Amino acid sequence: MSKRIVISFAAGLLFIAVLAGNGLAAPADATVAPNGDGQFKSVQDAINRAPPGRSDGPWVIHIKPGVYKELIYVQRAFEPTFSSFAEVANESSRFA
Repeated sequence: MSKRIVISFAAGLLFIAVLAGNGLAAPADATVAPNGDGQFKSVQDAINRAPPGRSDGPWVIHIKPGVYKELIYVQRAFEPTFSSFAEVANESSRFA
């Protein structure tokens, strides 16, 4: 993992912590704590429990202070649009 990604992730977590400290953060849907004090012990488990296609707002994860040694994988859902179908059709016709 590159240093740039780690720094960006740490800065994002810090920003969320500042918002939570000011009472500006949304209520958490899931809480992660490495000592078992939350619903989940790992950030990845909380991400995996996020419901797909949620329309009433983002899935908010509160991450309590601690050391988390894990790789995080977030899969972005593919939402096809007309242009993406046109691009796929164009690409596939090149190989036909």
